[in-house]
Amino acid sequence: MATLYGKQHTKADLLRRVGSIEAVAGIRRLTHENGRAKGLGVYQVTSGPLAFTLNIDKCMDLASLTYAGMPLHFVARSGEMAPLWYGDGPNAAKSITGGMLFTCGFGNVGGLQTLPGGRTLPQHGYLRTSPACQHGAQTRWQGDEYTLSVTAEMREAALFGENIVLRRTVTTSLGSPEITIEDEIENENVHDAPLMLMYHINAGYPLLDANSYAVFEATSTRCRDAQAAEGLARQDCRLFGPPMDGDAEQVFYHTLESHGGVCRAALVNTALGLGLEIRYDKTHLPNFIQWKCMASGDYVMGLEPSNCYPEGLQKQMETGGLRMLKAGEAIRTGVTLRVLTGEALAPFLRGQGA
Repeated sequence: MATLYGKQHTKADLLRRVGSIEAVAGIRRLTHENGRAKGLGVYQVTSGPLAFTLNIDKCMDLASLTYAGMPLHFVARSGEMAPLWYGDGPNAAKSITGGMLFTCGFGNVGGLQTLPGGRTLPQHGYLRTSPACQHGAQTRWQGDEYTLSVTAEMREAALFGENIVLRRTVTTSLGSPEITIEDEIENENVHDAPLMLMYHINAGYPLLDANSYAVFEATSTRCRDAQAAEGLARQDCRLFGPPMDGDAEQVFYHTLESHGGVCRAALVNTALGLGLEIRYDKTHLPNFIQWKCMASGDYVMGLEPSNCYPEGLQKQMETGGLRMLKAGEAIRTGVTLRVLTGEALAPFLRGQGA
């Protein structure tokens, strides 16, 4: 059954109260018409108080997430833009708009890479700007549950190079505070290929504010660089604070405790009584990257399950930690996002600073 606005509804009960289910839930396919986003196709999903958009032309990534009208995601200064504005050289960072989630990989996660022979790999790879070549949406009743799902297929491929396909399914149900992203990644080549993967989840204001804090159970924590070490000396990495002009970003590498193979992390705002939890299977995502940035205008907390470190392909190869996807091999992975309110938030309030 769907729990909406404090009441539980069967299918029959709900349909007595609305002329069309579109009053409370549905999926619309739209196209941006203005600015640098012009031409960008999206699926707009509404499910009671939960609403989100998926970028068809950018890996079917989660561009926005709102709950009861409140945005939970971060948007960079450049704003939303179509892949037309993408560059794979030093200006690749200009095409990173943030959003609730963008997918990093497969050939690179981290800064711009210049390989022997002169080939470049853009910051965080090509996948985040890969358009869906096959996609579709479906809404349906399954008993008293109304499900909404979007499917897509993206491909990272090159002449004489890689040929990796990503098949993605994004699902929610009416009354649920959860969004599930299920990915199948297959190497459709006769050669093995690098598989770097990071789910770059970006929380922003007002969920993220001076009183916000992260909750996760880390068995180990490592600072990426001196900036992170200096920040950690000032404040626990899980705590936040107000915007600070010119403050340096901090990046931490955590190993999270798993329970039944599942890792959990959350960002909580006590003043709003609101949080965002992520869950993922550790099998293919052994690392948890935390991006903490209190800089004015770049005010964001990244919670990022990953199979690598965001230091680029070459560094990953040098350290022996590069995951290779064998020819013909396929894996299944993904991440679940859950909005926390009321009783669901309580365990995370008790876990403040834990």
